[in-house]
Amino acid sequence: MRRNSRGTLGQMCNISHSGRSRPRRKPCYKTWEDHGVSSATLGGLVCNRGALTLAKPEKKHEDTGAVAWVRNAILVAFLAVAAVVGFAYVLEPTASGEGKQVIKGTPEEIFAEFNDFRRYNIWSPWVAKDPSMRIEYAGPERGLDARMSWSSSIHGSGSQIIEKTEAPRLIQYRIDMGGGRKATSRVELTAQGPEETLVVWTLKAELGDLPNNRYMGLIYPSWIKADHTLGLNRLKS
Repeated sequence: MRRNSRGTLGQMCNISHSGRSRPRRKPCYKTWEDHGVSSATLGGLVCNRGALTLAKPEKKHEDTGAVAWVRNAILVAFLAVAAVVGFAYVLEPTASGEGKQVIKGTPEEIFAEFNDFRRYNIWSPWVAKDPSMRIEYAGPERGLDARMSWSSSIHGSGSQIIEKTEAPRLIQYRIDMGGGRKATSRVELTAQGPEETLVVWTLKAELGDLPNNRYMGLIYPSWIKADHTLGLNRLKS
């Protein structure tokens, strides 16, 4: 009887030279799909000598170092601006300063210099800094409700009105400095003997809600003191 060649070959493949059966080789799975698992989830598996190993996943698009740096820089800049703006509202909404000087003359004589804007602008520190400043007058010539307005390339535009007087010891102004900034200025006069008067000239500015005005308030006291001292020295001379 003829032997089945296929059967003979199968026997040759499964029987070793010693006559023992060879162990069956484990099936080789190329991917996890053969196990019913998505390779998209596990990155895919390949067979390496009968074992399952991870295949290298396809590289995804990654941000370059330059893009990451720009993104971080924008974030830092945003946080810095937010901090600067936020801190502005912690600052005081007002700023004040003063200048003082003992001037030769009676309180009545000194009071007259502050009670009349035309005389006031002869020694004004702001006119001294900008002689070309344009000034207009309105209302009474002097005293309560007397008004002046100015326009200057240095000081901007604004107006000032006498809102309170107590001759000869006190005079008070209401000032509109433009840009939403308001201020109150007071001059207090105290006799220092028969022919001298202590002049204390103060200004309190309302800074409003703008952050830049709040930060300007940090240097207002020194500016006010410098300007008022200059004006009083000019009046004294």
